[in-house]
Amino acid sequence: MRDAAIRTATALSGLTAVESLWLVGSFATGHADRFSDADFVAVMAPGEAGLQDVRHQVREALTVALEPVLADEHDFGGSVLFNLVTPAWERVDLTIFPSGATLPHRGDAAIAVYDRGASPPRWAASQPVAAASREVSDEVREVIRVLGLAPVVLGRGNVLVAFSGCGLLVSLLTRVAVRIAGTERASGALALPPLPDGLRAPIVGMPPVRPDRAGLLDFHCAAWGVLGELLGQAPAGGLGPELSRAQRALIDLYERELGVSLIPLPDSVFG
Repeated sequence: MRDAAIRTATALSGLTAVESLWLVGSFATGHADRFSDADFVAVMAPGEAGLQDVRHQVREALTVALEPVLADEHDFGGSVLFNLVTPAWERVDLTIFPSGATLPHRGDAAIAVYDRGASPPRWAASQPVAAASREVSDEVREVIRVLGLAPVVLGRGNVLVAFSGCGLLVSLLTRVAVRIAGTERASGALALPPLPDGLRAPIVGMPPVRPDRAGLLDFHCAAWGVLGELLGQAPAGGLGPELSRAQRALIDLYERELGVSLIPLPDSVFG
């Protein structure tokens, strides 16, 4: 990725509309390997016409510099993300932010490629413990929501949709484990921070998915059991009463529609 990173930096350094460019992600934190992508954050110079104008300039510069075979852009309103893949399959992600925006990275996890600004950018603060607990709660809420769809798709006989939901559950349970571990998040969708065996083993030990109604139901029930194992290692009282009610409704739903008895999550996790 070094060649693509250098070409990206060179291309953007010639744009007066981009005041500073920062390397973030695994290369900035020292965790990169030869498979890692290059992640950049670009900050617009003050007084530029607008994000869309700078977006156009950056698109043209990166197209010439990288000659991408795949290029995607995502407009989040206050920022624009470029995902680019070169002919050598080097991957570059670059996000443009307006001047004065708070950047969603820690300043000690970013390296200045160049900075022509009069003052440093505003970086996100380290995450407090309360926010980390909310993240666990958010991930658990999504697991419960997806599990609650099983009676619907199985009731309709839609095996393919239920089958795709199994992969989603694995991803969600992995995110729950990462939040519980409290380790520094790795950069990118293809990387994970190291997990303790107690959090990793329940997920990798999940049963293979059998593409029939009984097999799919078994997998969803196993996912619920894994969630309980993971939350048994979480700090007490992090989920709150809302999710306690949600889990009770899910248990009743499975009993009523599928004839399955789910084991309640540990009382300690709700506080």
